[in-house]
Amino acid sequence: MDLFDLRAPLASGVRPRPALQASPSHWLSPQSPPILQIQGDADRIVPPGGARRFHQRMRAEGVHGHLLLIEGGSHLLVGKKLQAAKDAELDFLKAALQGEDPLD
Repeated sequence: MDLFDLRAPLASGVRPRPALQASPSHWLSPQSPPILQIQGDADRIVPPGGARRFHQRMRAEGVHGHLLLIEGGSHLLVGKKLQAAKDAELDFLKAALQGEDPLD
């Protein structure tokens, strides 16, 4: 089965609802690459609770990754908050490319 073909049925032959198919949570598996999530904890456009739930689902599915909630960060990170996000990206990529476990 092609994991990127959203029209493909699951192994059971059941086709998930389109919204479920579009959800990144639907495609998590132990074979997923490491995932870094960065979000402001004061984001009012995309509530951070969704990132927390996705991170919990990642862990439950055996996916390596890290969730960084930037304290006081809104939807758009600027200044020191943006720099913190960039630093986290570089640290995460270095760890992943060196074969280290980027789990938090």
